[in-house]
Amino acid sequence: MADTADANLYGSHPIYLDTRYFTADPSGKLTYVANATDRTAKYVSYTHGVFLRNAHAQEILLRPSGITWRTLGGSVDLYFYSGPRAEDVTKAYQQTTTGLPAMQQYWTLGFHQCRWGYDSWAALQEVVDNFAKFEIPLETIWSEQSAPFQHSTWMDPGSARVRADPLQATSTT
Repeated sequence: MADTADANLYGSHPIYLDTRYFTADPSGKLTYVANATDRTAKYVSYTHGVFLRNAHAQEILLRPSGITWRTLGGSVDLYFYSGPRAEDVTKAYQQTTTGLPAMQQYWTLGFHQCRWGYDSWAALQEVVDNFAKFEIPLETIWSEQSAPFQHSTWMDPGSARVRADPLQATSTT
């Protein structure tokens, strides 16, 4: 794994949704309402969204007068999503730009136990046995180790030989 100490591990997806409200007269003609705060009025709403795709550093300023996007480089790729509903905009954004999230494996939805510092297989087994003894649900147990201990060893309880910690394969550090 590469050293990520000075790397930016986060990104942004600057998308905004703008919902505009209208009143309709008996003929169906729509009139824009800039400040739709009348709770007794019946409004018709239309939503659109805009996504700026750019991998460079960005600053987005959203003000009542408008939106300002600034980037330190790259191209300006704007994606427009028409509604008419906010749900339609969000669905189009997910299906065409980010994709839908992957379905999680079934076991990941269960109960997990995680702790740093188990010093042996026996200690780990004792934790699992105690969960069963007290009827506490447990699908997965994690043994976390920090970077200085990535190559630690445990004694194999069945013999005198030493082996590398197989639980390190699940470590995320």
